[in-house]
Amino acid sequence: MTASADAGRLAAWGDIARGLVVAAVWIGSERFMALRGARLLPPDIARELTLPSFMILVELAAATIGLTAAAVLLRGRRVRHALGITRPRHVGSAVLVTPLMFAVALGLAFQIALPTLLLELQTRGVAAVQAQTGELGRAITQLPIALTLSWAVLVAPVSEELMFRGALYTGLQRALTRVWAPPQIQSEASYIDNGLVYRGWRAALRITRNGGATAIVTGFIFGIMHADLSGGMGLIRTVTASVLGLVTGATRAICGSVLASIAVHAAFNLLSVAATRRWIVSATFPMKRGVPTFTLALGATGLVLLLLLVALRRRRKSLE
Repeated sequence: MTASADAGRLAAWGDIARGLVVAAVWIGSERFMALRGARLLPPDIARELTLPSFMILVELAAATIGLTAAAVLLRGRRVRHALGITRPRHVGSAVLVTPLMFAVALGLAFQIALPTLLLELQTRGVAAVQAQTGELGRAITQLPIALTLSWAVLVAPVSEELMFRGALYTGLQRALTRVWAPPQIQSEASYIDNGLVYRGWRAALRITRNGGATAIVTGFIFGIMHADLSGGMGLIRTVTASVLGLVTGATRAICGSVLASIAVHAAFNLLSVAATRRWIVSATFPMKRGVPTFTLALGATGLVLLLLLVALRRRRKSLE
């Protein structure tokens, strides 16, 4: 029995290691091609590529390498698990609250970056601050919208979520559940076992073990991977990406499938493009402290609709 248990643990650790190798290959290939990929292309082709078209190529190539590594090392098991079917209402619920999460992310990012932005405005001027957005900002605001949306709302969400909430999330979560057993409190006193503090402590441990810790780790890595701009605008991009990573990680943990996190990521990016191009900024819904007020209204509407749907579902169940 002991030998069998030891063999099982070794097999589990081997599976965990293979999953983490897949994640490392996937993330490493994406970063290498994003930084060095243009040098690998013929000069005539490289000069003609816009940033979105180049990033589409990078994301597709990284996804191909990552999925191939998964097929070889994992025989596709982990990818199939991450792509498990989730209920449409879960996807719909996640998308409904995305505008509110987008507004929270921008508001938090703006508050964190505000001292840096004010200092930069005083010392360098508006033009210098705007220039910090670099080619990424120019691509979102100036290039053909079909190309920008193809990259931001389709290719990037699918590729990045398969990477972070697919291979990386599943490998880390499997490792966590294998090596960490929540501590138990032994007590004969029922008032301790049923106390509010004890129940809260147990709930916190359960959430942490069942995806909470993994969502935080993958969200942090996701934010660091997007720390590619300088100054105050770089802070805003890093913070919003980190919040997006936490939200999509939580979505993956709750829904059990990367498909829901892809939908949230796509909706988040769509709102980002819409805000940058000022489609959702007007006299009626202006920007307030870095946040398009339209997203607050949209988020509040989505939250009310979600609560109504939940209430109707519970009422229907009670009548059955």
